[in-house]
Amino acid sequence: MNYTDDDTFVTLSQSNLWSSQKRYYKEEDVEKLWSNVPHIMTNNTYLVSIYTRLIIQYYYDYIKDIKELYIIELGSGTGYFGYLLVKALLKQLNPSFTSWKYIFTDLILEEIITCPSIKELELEQVDFSLLDFDILFTKRPTLSLIKSKKLLVLDQLDFNTHCIYIANYFLDSLPQDAYRIYQQDIYQVLIKSSFNSVNQQLNN
Repeated sequence: MNYTDDDTFVTLSQSNLWSSQKRYYKEEDVEKLWSNVPHIMTNNTYLVSIYTRLIIQYYYDYIKDIKELYIIELGSGTGYFGYLLVKALLKQLNPSFTSWKYIFTDLILEEIITCPSIKELELEQVDFSLLDFDILFTKRPTLSLIKSKKLLVLDQLDFNTHCIYIANYFLDSLPQDAYRIYQQDIYQVLIKSSFNSVNQQLNN
């Protein structure tokens, strides 16, 4: 993806907002960052129970004959949601359930891997991978699993392997465009933003 640093009018997806946001995520302390984000609505036991039920039901309805299942959380943040979900899955899955692995991903993994709660999950069902959203738009999207030292090529999985993706706080970090409807016509919104102005707004 190409981003511009000048003051010309560009589409929202081509503006500096996304590269500045990515830099902010990388440079900001994770705990400080999440203390300013109202994440309780998407990181709670009630929501986790719904995800757990959906994953189990989807498995038995559609993919029960596979040999390996990857549950990939795109953008795990502090890892709290994934921690709750893994605990719930371990409690509710029966021995007949296929081999599965939960993968925590994010731009920065140090806070997740060293988190005391996550370290409790020293299980073969848990792994980690760095994830930059640009990977998802490449011709060969891959995840490099840290614990198992395995390269997972997402679009070249065999018939016996399946992936379930969870995008909790992830979609709003993907470059996207804005449109306006005026008098029954649709117009693409162009914005004018500079590198410095975007950074200043993020820091505030």
